[in-house]
Amino acid sequence: MSKLGSQAVQDIAERIDRAYNLFWSNLKRKKKCSPPKFRKVRRYKSFTLKQAGWKLDEFNGKIRIGKKWYGYFKSRKTEGKIKTVTIKRNAVGDIYVYLVCDT
Repeated sequence: MSKLGSQAVQDIAERIDRAYNLFWSNLKRKKKCSPPKFRKVRRYKSFTLKQAGWKLDEFNGKIRIGKKWYGYFKSRKTEGKIKTVTIKRNAVGDIYVYLVCDT
């Protein structure tokens, strides 16, 4: 079983915190809402890795997440320092990698 990096877990905790803050603010404004629901791991559509847990090999078009290497198609040249890597899955099951760079 592979383990999730600490920063990915922190990102999920921040998402839960934002959801509960929105819930409590909606209750204060007397807006009808229900509390956030916890999702199973398979139901998450994305996760974000900040500084650790990934390694990019631009020359071969591969990215390592955890201990596995994944190939990717690069749509444009990466410029600047990479700040975050977000992995998203759409409804069909296709996986996309988003790199946020500081130029």
